[in-house]
Amino acid sequence: MKRTTHHQLVGSVLGLCLLLSVGCAARGVTVSERTTQAPMATLPLKPYFGDLKSIDVTAGDKAVPFLFDTGGGLTCITPEVARNVGCTPFGRLTGFRSIGERLDLERCGKIPLRLGSASLEIELAVFDLMPLLKQQGDVPLAGGMASLDMFAGLPLTLDFTHGTLVIESPASLVERVKSMKPISVRFQRQAGGAALDLFLEIQAKTGTIWLEVDSGNAGPVRLSPHAIKQLGLNASLNDRVDVTLEVRGLGALPNDAYVDERIYDGLLNTIFLKQIVLTVDFSTGRAWARKHAE
Repeated sequence: MKRTTHHQLVGSVLGLCLLLSVGCAARGVTVSERTTQAPMATLPLKPYFGDLKSIDVTAGDKAVPFLFDTGGGLTCITPEVARNVGCTPFGRLTGFRSIGERLDLERCGKIPLRLGSASLEIELAVFDLMPLLKQQGDVPLAGGMASLDMFAGLPLTLDFTHGTLVIESPASLVERVKSMKPISVRFQRQAGGAALDLFLEIQAKTGTIWLEVDSGNAGPVRLSPHAIKQLGLNASLNDRVDVTLEVRGLGALPNDAYVDERIYDGLLNTIFLKQIVLTVDFSTGRAWARKHAE
């Protein structure tokens, strides 16, 4: 066991947003349908900063990179992009970061977006990401943050290692999960039901814990003190500790963890996502995974 240093560059690089478990949109989406075995869309996950990834999103007549954050909760756009698509912000969305801090964000009406071959219509929120991102260094311009609410009601496959995000068709979903194992997941919907977050069930010495899937966490896994105790580990606040996470239905995955207070059991990270391929059907609540080593 060792004490942490401030090498948490990106344990939550967005500060106010990446550990939201609300991030920034409300949803209503339509996706162009296909009758073939092919997925609806395959999106490249592009390097953004460190282990963080982005996807290209067309808003209005312009394609811009959106930071891809599975822990963001809601999809948001910057004030500049809001102006470009004719959005005059209104109202309020309220959510809570995983550290318990409340956030209030303004809304847009439903805005048509395009992701590769997929067309979506989503009610976005407005949040100025760039001042926070620039605190980390010379980072590329981002037009917003793409979170899981963007894919509500759809089957989605995330392969972080090979850099792909796949919106499955019914046929491609059936084919995809043939080589995968069912795992136990549950969803959370903050902000009056607008947000969407994903949690995986982890076996512990005492009961189980539920950890949020957070591609915006490029630091160690974050574990609350009560979760550390359930796992049978000897660690205190601000400690770094090696941990083996036994994903129910999948098996053990090694990682390292940082102990701090959360309103959840904890947050997974990019190291975890690099070890697996994850498929979630947000219409049925079912999920599957396989290890890259298998």
